[in-house]
Amino acid sequence: KILSCRGVLSSEMPRPTVKSPLRLAVAVILGLLALYLFASFLVDTYGVQVDPDAKAKPQKPKIDAPRLTQLEEYLYDSLVEGKYTVVIFKTKYGNIEFGMLDKQAPNTAAHFIKLAEEKVFQGGSLYRAEPGFVLQGGVHGKKSWNGSPIKLEYKVPNYKGTVSMARTSDPNSATTEFAIQLGDNSRWLGPGGADEYGYGVFAVIVNGWDTIEAIMKQPARKSGGTT
Repeated sequence: KILSCRGVLSSEMPRPTVKSPLRLAVAVILGLLALYLFASFLVDTYGVQVDPDAKAKPQKPKIDAPRLTQLEEYLYDSLVEGKYTVVIFKTKYGNIEFGMLDKQAPNTAAHFIKLAEEKVFQGGSLYRAEPGFVLQGGVHGKKSWNGSPIKLEYKVPNYKGTVSMARTSDPNSATTEFAIQLGDNSRWLGPGGADEYGYGVFAVIVNGWDTIEAIMKQPARKSGGTT
């Protein structure tokens, strides 16, 4: 039985809108062009480069001292995640923090930490300041120390920002004196430089370079050719 009804019914589902391949290609090209122009604008205006493939990368620890990139690369394994012992020297100009290189110079680092724990450096001084070369300190001329000298451990070059043990011409004579490297002394204080042995690095300045700079600005007197 056929019943008549008013209006028109449609059984067809709505069709999806399909863009022509040409229109799609034009849209993609225009989008890429817009992204390129925006990136160029940022670079020209703010010095920022947009990298669509950039991903978050783990950051290496930053050391508070201007130095050669090689040093941070060389010491990264020891300084990662802050897992190193710090010896803090307190001066009237501020603090200087030594990050001890327990891996590269275990015996020297342990020796220096023991000196600090026994308060050997109290009453000591930073008595030698040569711009671009070293800031040397210890208890020289201030107090006697009856301990035994340590055997040379040379592994880390004397880059700017490292700390090495001072000694006599005997490579195994270091006791209480140390030198902060103010320049790249890796050749002069390495084997074949000042002597055939080199000077053993046991720490790196991890904080307080501004204190070192403040000390270097102070007036000094010359003594035996050294300021």
